[in-house]
Amino acid sequence: WLTTPGLKQWYQRRVRVAGKNAEILALMQQFHTQKLNDYKTILSTYAQIQMVNHSRALEFYTRGYQDILDIQTDEYLEGVLNETTPMSISQSNPQLNQSNTTPNQSVDQLNVTK
Repeated sequence: WLTTPGLKQWYQRRVRVAGKNAEILALMQQFHTQKLNDYKTILSTYAQIQMVNHSRALEFYTRGYQDILDIQTDEYLEGVLNETTPMSISQSNPQLNQSNTTPNQSVDQLNVTK
C-alpha cells in the first residue's frame, strides 16, 4: 500500500509530526515542571521570611508583655505620690520657697526678663 510516492511521503510526514508532537509535549511538561518548582521555591521562601518576621514580632510582644506584668504598681504609685506631694515639690525646687514679691508689690514692679 506504500507503493505510491504521494502515500509514502504522507506517511513519512505523519511519522515526523508524531515525533515533533512528542518533543513538544516533553518540552511542555518540562516547562510546567520547572514553573511549578519555581512557584514552590518562591512561595516557600516567602513563607519562611514571613515566619521569621512574625517570630521576631512575637518575641518583642512577649518581652513587652512581660515588662508590663513586671511593673510593681505599689512601688510605682508610692514613687509618684512622693514626687507630687507639696513637701517634696518644695524640697526639689527651693526657688518656689522664696517669695520674690512683697504683698504690696505689683506685677509691673517685678524684674522679669523675657
